[in-house]
Parts: sequence; C-alpha cells; structure tokens
Amino acid sequence: MIDFHSHIIPEIDDGARELKESLEMLEEASSAGFDGVISTSHYMENYYEVSQADRKAWLNGLQYGLEEKKIGLSLYLGSEIYFTDKIISLIKEAKASTINGSRYVLFEFPMNAKPINIEDFVYSILSANVRELNFFFLQITFQFLHIQKDIHLHKKSRKLYIN
Repeated sequence: MIDFHSHIIPEIDDGARELKESLEMLEEASSAGFDGVISTSHYMENYYEVSQADRKAWLNGLQYGLEEKKIGLSLYLGSEIYFTDKIISLIKEAKASTINGSRYVLFEFPMNAKPINIEDFVYSILSANVRELNFFFLQITFQFLHIQKDIHLHKKSRKLYIN
C-alpha cells in the first residue's frame, strides 16, 4: 500500500518541522502497513518554492535513514502544485514534480474560491502544444467548499480531467 499524499520533507512546507519528525512519520507509516510513501510537498509560487533537485536530495537522505533503521519503506518524489496556469512550465523547469516522474500531477485548488477558467486551463493542457507531455491531472476535490456546494462543477471537472 502506498501513501499518495504526504508532507514528509522537513522545513519546506506545512508538513514535518524537523528531520526527527519526518522519520517518526515514516516509521508510523511503515507500522500502519504502508510499503511506499509519495512525498507531495507543496509548490506554490512565491511561497513554497523548493526545487525538484533539493527535494530529491532530501528524499534520498530520508531513504538512507530508513535503510539504516532497517525500515522497508520506499520513498517517491512528487509535488502538490497550487493551481496555476504555469503548471507545465514549473514541471518542465524542474521546479515542481510529477508523481515519481510519471504522467500524473497532483494539484491543489484554492480552498474557498472557485478557480477561474477551469475549462480553459484543462483545454490548454490537453491542446496540441503540450499533448506530448501526456499528463493526467489528479485533483483533490472533496475538501473544497465550492465543489462540495456545486456537484455540477465536480462532475464537469471529472469529465474534463479523466479522458
């Protein structure tokens, strides 16, 4: 079983505050039966900006710590990218990451406001000039008030994202 959404890298977002806490979180995940954890640190322009290379270095260090403690847990790199029309360029520039180098991207909508131009955004992603990237976008919808209130928006976004 893989934990798909975690903030285990210390001191880079609202997750683990220090290395000790990161390792405790990972030990707990292993004890709970997980064999893998995807690190989905926040990426938000001008707020949470830690490069893919730096996050990968942290992840390698955490993996080494797990191996030293004989904890059989695999760590994978990802990002939880705050909704922006720059997602593709952030990934191409190795600022944000897909899920473990795959075609999957986790992004986060604003919590209390309906994103503007969702359909235009998805169309631009799926258009010919970026289609070669073949990304499939994942979204966290259950926690957003505007989507809970508007079931039609949820159904419409699912049709756009899942093709």
